[in-house]
Amino acid sequence: MLFDDMAWTIAGSPEASKEAWTQAMSAELRATMQVTKVFDLLVAPHPSYDHLVKAGDWGWAQKKPAHGTPPDNVAKALYTPPGLKDEVFAVARKVAHRFIAKLTRRAPAASQAREEKSKH
Repeated sequence: MLFDDMAWTIAGSPEASKEAWTQAMSAELRATMQVTKVFDLLVAPHPSYDHLVKAGDWGWAQKKPAHGTPPDNVAKALYTPPGLKDEVFAVARKVAHRFIAKLTRRAPAASQAREEKSKH
């Protein structure tokens, strides 16, 4: 199960904030991350779900396989139609991988440079 907008709040929603019934709520309730509350209070403790993951603004919960179901029959991949979020995450992943690769390549060179400076 995929939960999107984990950080969504009524206070942060221009549309929801306009409604009279939301304006009557306490500031604390309006600032509460509603989807995160559902994930944390209802899904995470539920015995039928495992492999819980929070990643950015998404939450994932995988239903446990039926008793006696061999692991090969458990879904191992999810299909998501291409969309803006998928493209943004793909670009962000590429950028992160490149950044990490640069850091790891620079780390040995930087430590060597520090060692050379400390010798002088």
